Amino acid sequence: MHRYKVLASDPQSAIVALLDQSGRCHIGRATGAPPPPGALLVGDAPAVGLRSLRIATGDDPCPVSMAVIDCHPVAAVCIATGM
Repeated sequence: MHRYKVLASDPQSAIVALLDQSGRCHIGRATGAPPPPGALLVGDAPAVGLRSLRIATGDDPCPVSMAVIDCHPVAAVCIATGM
């Protein structure tokens, strides 16, 4: 089971920037309400496509469709926040 920390998220677009347990960043879109920055997620290994993730502090599902794997953290945050 892989662990992720939400670096940034946009509630309107549902785009999220995730930092995984290996220190790599990924960009995706939550299929529901995006988790807030700082939230911890656990689930499938990073790969392009829909990944089954959930909030680490409970069993709330948080599926994310990952689009970019292993990108620069600053770029990931900029894309997620539209800055």
